[in-house]
Amino acid sequence: MITFQNLVTKFEQFATDHPFVQTFTHGPASSVDLDKLETYPVMHLTYTGASYDSGVKTYSLEVYILDNPQHETEEQDYQTDVVTACELVAEDILADMQNGHDVFAFNYRYDVLSASLTPLESERSNLLTGTVLNLSLGVAWDFDSCNTPLT
Repeated sequence: MITFQNLVTKFEQFATDHPFVQTFTHGPASSVDLDKLETYPVMHLTYTGASYDSGVKTYSLEVYILDNPQHETEEQDYQTDVVTACELVAEDILADMQNGHDVFAFNYRYDVLSASLTPLESERSNLLTGTVLNLSLGVAWDFDSCNTPLT
């Protein structure tokens, strides 16, 4: 059975192996202290829930892929470049899951049931730009009761 901890491990491995991503974090989006993150681009994984249906557990996830400029640049050009780069990282995640490549290998079956991408631009003390991948991920689940502490 694939657990959320298994998914965190796989996403962290993906972020570590990907040449664009420099930092991986996970947890509620509200828990991220952007002022304390020192190395960008960052990938942040948020678990938003799960549903169960006829042998499939569907995880709902948000994958934030964000960058922060280290120097003054043309803001519009920078945002376009970063959104494009973050979009490509999201597509790399989807391709790896569907094709069973390097990280999301087929020893577990990850089915992308739905995916959507939203550009994200936020201004605080500095500019934050990137994408949010909303992902519904189906994994095999057979109503396994082996973890139930009943006699």
